[in-house]
Amino acid sequence: FLDASRYACEGTVVIRVSDTDLNTDPGTAQTVEVAIVSSSQPAGVPGLLTESGPNTALFVGEIALSGASAPGSLLVADSDTITATYTDADDGAGGTNISVTADAAIDCASPGITNVSIINVQTKQMTVTFDTNEPASGVIRYGLTCDTPTFETVEAGLKTSHSITLSGLSPDTFYFLSVEAKDDVGNKGTDNNNGACYGFATLG
Repeated sequence: FLDASRYACEGTVVIRVSDTDLNTDPGTAQTVEVAIVSSSQPAGVPGLLTESGPNTALFVGEIALSGASAPGSLLVADSDTITATYTDADDGAGGTNISVTADAAIDCASPGITNVSIINVQTKQMTVTFDTNEPASGVIRYGLTCDTPTFETVEAGLKTSHSITLSGLSPDTFYFLSVEAKDDVGNKGTDNNNGACYGFATLG
């Protein structure tokens, strides 16, 4: 088992193997080795799993992922598939040396942000709408200067059409804002209007 179905390029994969045949000594925690490969590194890397307790028959280990060939990690790229393989010496149904696998996808792409609009500007609140090319959660960072936003409003949930209301604003005040979106594996995209930020003035 892997702990997720998708991963970012930089991260950690937790691998679990449950097999009572490996628990040959109930008094000690033992180890087992699995192989994990990616589309970018077909030769893969070995992963050492350690029994979670002296008599659990559940073995757990981690493999680091890297988009830049970091030492000791598995090289990955966007749209790769990673596969962990464990060789089961006895599957309990008469099979021997059976390969058991678990797969996951790699997603390194940041969400794309489009159609940013500022609407419903009032004296103490306004709304930002925008779209993303994949489900993501949005964050609006804003303040009185573009370079140093002092506030943020975070959106709950993952969606592709976003509407975030900023409240508690000061009347008759000019604000700068930028838009950030984060997908379910942590990839972030930002739209700060090419460094100029988006701007608006509340009503007086």
